[in-house]
Amino acid sequence: MADGTPTLTQTAQAQAPVPPRMVFGVPVTRRSIILGVAIAAVLAVLALCGQWLTFGRFQQSTDNAYVRADISPVSPQVQGIVRQVLVNDNDAVAAGQPLALIEDADFLAKLAKAKADLAAARANLIGRQASARGAGEQVGQQGAQIDRAQAALAAAQADRAKLAADRQRYQTLFDKGLVAEARLQSIDADARRAAAVERAAAAELAWQSGQRDVLSSSRARAGGDVLASVAAVEAAQAALAAAQLDLDRTVLRAPVAGIVGARTIESGQLTRPGQQAMAIVPLDKVYVVANFKETQLARMAPGQKATVKVDGLGGRAFTGALASLAPASGSQFAIVPTDTATGNFTKIVQRVPVKIQLDMAPADQGKLRPGMSVTAIIDTRAAR
Repeated sequence: MADGTPTLTQTAQAQAPVPPRMVFGVPVTRRSIILGVAIAAVLAVLALCGQWLTFGRFQQSTDNAYVRADISPVSPQVQGIVRQVLVNDNDAVAAGQPLALIEDADFLAKLAKAKADLAAARANLIGRQASARGAGEQVGQQGAQIDRAQAALAAAQADRAKLAADRQRYQTLFDKGLVAEARLQSIDADARRAAAVERAAAAELAWQSGQRDVLSSSRARAGGDVLASVAAVEAAQAALAAAQLDLDRTVLRAPVAGIVGARTIESGQLTRPGQQAMAIVPLDKVYVVANFKETQLARMAPGQKATVKVDGLGGRAFTGALASLAPASGSQFAIVPTDTATGNFTKIVQRVPVKIQLDMAPADQGKLRPGMSVTAIIDTRAAR
């Protein structure tokens, strides 16, 4: 109407119900929205349950885990004054690289003395060996003398026997008056002379035999002297090797490749064996030690896949594998292990260290530092 009053048709249209909004041919109402949300929630719960059943329940994690490395301490093995330190903290070094030098004047003098002692011992051995050879030759020559003495004794015995027989025969002839007394006396004198010669030959043989015993004893002593000289040479060689080793140890070398840390020595400092000078950290061989609860270990076994998230790198994940499980819980390696035999007992879940070996790409080596905190996750789906 002209005065602005709605007509009957307009009023009817205003009061007519608005048709519901359609989505995929389904009217969208408050009830349908609630039902859809409920169905979505149920599906989400079912999905989470399915994920937990197929994946989540096999994942064991802990944030009680840290990056570790087999840090090698460097300590001098000889006492001396540090002449020069060749590296600084945080320097990269190669295996065998010199790290510091110790004054070596005393060790050079000891090495020179050891060389002189070895030369003297060798010269003494040569002299003793010559004496032993001479003693052996004398024993051989004495054997020839004894043979000659035995031959002379045999000849003297033969002469005495012959002259004794002649003496007996001439005595018989003299008794019959067939030979003169002078001839008998001459034969008798020859027989006594032959007997004296036999006694002298026997004495000579005995003396020569005694000399052989003396020379044999001398040869035995010479042989003993040679053995003693050989031992002296070996001792001198060992002393020379020890002196050379001490000289070599005046140069401190890196036992492994890595990064220098905890350096405590300076030039002019007196160092002693066993005093730690620095440490070498092999950043390319880091690993993770994760302390899992004993209730998490049932299905863990070496070789299972592991994931490590590093806090210091914004939660970046690295993959690896479970390398080994500790033979005892951490409390067993404490200085004072817990004694559960006392009356004051409370059951506490223990933690067992687990070693995880990381798969580090060359570009990532050196990014992890021992002592960093990480979160370790072990996938235990690989059955033991």
